[in-house]
Amino acid sequence: MLRVLKYLDTSTVAATVAECIPSSNTISKQRQVNAWKKLRAVIAAKVAGGSRYHQRSRTLGMSATLSVEVEEQLVRWINEPRPDGVSVPSMMLKLQAQ
Repeated sequence: MLRVLKYLDTSTVAATVAECIPSSNTISKQRQVNAWKKLRAVIAAKVAGGSRYHQRSRTLGMSATLSVEVEEQLVRWINEPRPDGVSVPSMMLKLQAQ
């Protein structure tokens, strides 16, 4: 990502996509590069922080179909059995979210 953003410093979005991300769906990739451009500081910080920070980051409520309250309730529901070493299967999570 950072390589693409550095290329973008001296080029247009369309040229950057053509050079760095050759794909049949250029419009989608142009949107992706524009999103990366907006998040450049976050991306640079994660790269500088080392590989343990290379995770998706999503603030609470961002692109969620659930309300913030319901999402917080699900987080508490998942975290309750964790100290006992119990994991929550995805099917249980889907059922709980309904």
